[in-house]
Amino acid sequence: MPNHGVFVRRRIEELAKEHEVVVVAPVPLHKCNKIPAVEYMRSQGHPPLELRRAGKVTRSQGNEILVYHPKYFITPKIFRSLYGFFMFISVLGFVKRLDKEHRFDLIDAHFVYPDGMAGILLGQALKKKVIVTARGSDINMHTKFKIRRKLIQWILRKADFIISVSESLKEEIIKLGIDKDKIKVIPNGVDIDILCEEPKIEKEKIILSAGNLLEAKGFQFLIEAVNLMLRKDVKLFILGEGPYRSKLENLIKRLKLEDRVKLSGARPHEEMHEWYSRVDLFCFTSSTEGRPNVVMEALACGCPVVSMNKWDLSSVVTPDMGILLGFYEPKVIAKAIEKALDRDWDRKKISERMKDFSWEKTASEVGGIFKSVAAKKDILFFSSDDWDSGLKTSKYHLAINLSKNHRVVFIESIGLRRPEMGKRDLGKVFHKLSKWSKGIRKIHENLYIYTPIVIPLHNNKIIRRLNTFLLKRQIGSIRKKMEMRNPIYWTFLPNTVDLLRDSKGQIVYYCVDNMAEFKGVNRYEIKKMDEELTKRADVVFSVSRRIYEVKKEINLNTYYMPHGVNYEHFANNGRRKPKELNEMKRPIIGFYGLISADWVDFKLVTRIVKSHPEWSIVMIGKIDADKENLPQDKNIHYLGPIDYTVLPDYARCFDVAMIPFNINELTKSCNPLKIYEYFAMGKPVVSVEIPEVRQLNGMTRIGRSHEEFVIKIEEALLEKDEALRINRMEFARNNTWERKVENIWNIVEKYT
Repeated sequence: MPNHGVFVRRRIEELAKEHEVVVVAPVPLHKCNKIPAVEYMRSQGHPPLELRRAGKVTRSQGNEILVYHPKYFITPKIFRSLYGFFMFISVLGFVKRLDKEHRFDLIDAHFVYPDGMAGILLGQALKKKVIVTARGSDINMHTKFKIRRKLIQWILRKADFIISVSESLKEEIIKLGIDKDKIKVIPNGVDIDILCEEPKIEKEKIILSAGNLLEAKGFQFLIEAVNLMLRKDVKLFILGEGPYRSKLENLIKRLKLEDRVKLSGARPHEEMHEWYSRVDLFCFTSSTEGRPNVVMEALACGCPVVSMNKWDLSSVVTPDMGILLGFYEPKVIAKAIEKALDRDWDRKKISERMKDFSWEKTASEVGGIFKSVAAKKDILFFSSDDWDSGLKTSKYHLAINLSKNHRVVFIESIGLRRPEMGKRDLGKVFHKLSKWSKGIRKIHENLYIYTPIVIPLHNNKIIRRLNTFLLKRQIGSIRKKMEMRNPIYWTFLPNTVDLLRDSKGQIVYYCVDNMAEFKGVNRYEIKKMDEELTKRADVVFSVSRRIYEVKKEINLNTYYMPHGVNYEHFANNGRRKPKELNEMKRPIIGFYGLISADWVDFKLVTRIVKSHPEWSIVMIGKIDADKENLPQDKNIHYLGPIDYTVLPDYARCFDVAMIPFNINELTKSCNPLKIYEYFAMGKPVVSVEIPEVRQLNGMTRIGRSHEEFVIKIEEALLEKDEALRINRMEFARNNTWERKVENIWNIVEKYT
């Protein structure tokens, strides 16, 4: 059937110039005697790999593409809801053998039903990703039948990605309950390099229409329009074959139009450009399409068109290229045709306008989707923070940036320490239960949040085993619901080792802190779990050299990877002064982050507050400490957590930013993310001496004692050197999260 699905063939031919393509075009059993089992399709691209079929080696010759036609069973005209399943069962064994030889990366299924259903089922059986292309009748017609509609919704939900040939078709897919973010509109192309001949000057005006002779194609409206036209110098040629032919013949005979309307049968596609070139007008009044290729091809040959104002044609057909109609009424069509025939069209200009719709461009966009989907991974991301914990830590930025190209499930912290029976910890427990009851929550395309439920008695061995069981059930449920075939386990927590011990997937251990040094944890057990997880991980990342040196001794696949920064957010925002800061005395010495006894040296902060009562000390962030232990005075201000979107508004008001940390095993192993954010705003920074800050000594002032810390703040307030500010900002600009994640992913791929 060389005239059917030509647009599929052309897309494949163009794709094969850049990708290896093997075509499987199943043939119904009752037609297979007319079709060869194997044939070749032309292409100017790379020849495919050597393949074996039925024990016999077949090799593509020169620039040809292998096309296989396996047989499949169907029951003609009945049980159509089973056609997709019949196709899958019939070709499964063949495609399995084909995959053993070729090891293809993904399945490209054309038409959502039935081929798309077979594609999805093959993808599930062979663990391949599947892209489905919706083309028109599959959505516009098959969805009118209840069972097929349900099947189509299932196919579209299961597809890894959907290509639609028009915006209107995409809208119909969205109406079926499909997420718009997994659909991209990529129209069919046209052969813009075909040499179209100049039209012959005839006494009669020639109108052309083409397509399968079906009632939905609307040829009857065209025939009736010709009958209603006042001018009688018009001839209509309809090219195509189909079951509606006899009714069209009867209509022509009844209206006595045998001399003016000709059903000229099907013509080879290679011949169509001659028809488009020679006729005066192309008309198309179908009621159900994706985006009609015949209209696009006619325009590419410079032929003006009269068609329906549907299928996004209004974005292509401008008033100097044709006329678009809003009604399927013969009178309206007749008037439009007469108007078009009376006009002198610039055919060369029409043809030139179509150069943006080449098959090369279509194939390039489709190839981009294929590469993106093939590279896309599922990531189960075990965070040591909750998504709504306040400030955006490295876990937040990594998850956001990874989700740009991969599907990420951000699993909130399972905790490390036993909660206390105080109001604060009990509140956390109930908050966790509330979030767990909501299940998987979608944040945006490719990023989901899940709050696991565990018993927070981490020091008890029996409870640990029970928690491992509970987590495995929850992770199994996530994988099943989201159809994760082979996810990457990306963890920040050493106590996930119990969960991952039997995992067959890739493990990435990302170390941001020395977890054994947190207060309230079982130091011995955490160290033991940390060491085992480091050994088991396929790749380990460390944000500090201190942790890196330890991990490298255990796992050679360990990499030093300092934090990145959301440079644009901090460098280009923060132009509004918050009211509470605007009313404070200057200068303002500021800090943001978790305010806890683990991290913040409260005695140092008290020393700063007492040394300069004229300064305003601003502390932003969640307070995880008893109020009586916090430094208190008139000039210190606790503002609580500030939304990340407006954080630069506050931080930009700092005259000096500070890192007033304790010096302990926890902080010696850390790499303060906030210092990169301070740099992005050009702020002078004063910090205690910890290893990662020591490396930034040229950009950061270091106070090695409480007294020296205050002196360094005094020096920073007098800073006038613009070059220092520019140097800090330039450092931040060169260490964005986008760059970091790209580097990280390149390393992860090495161990996939």
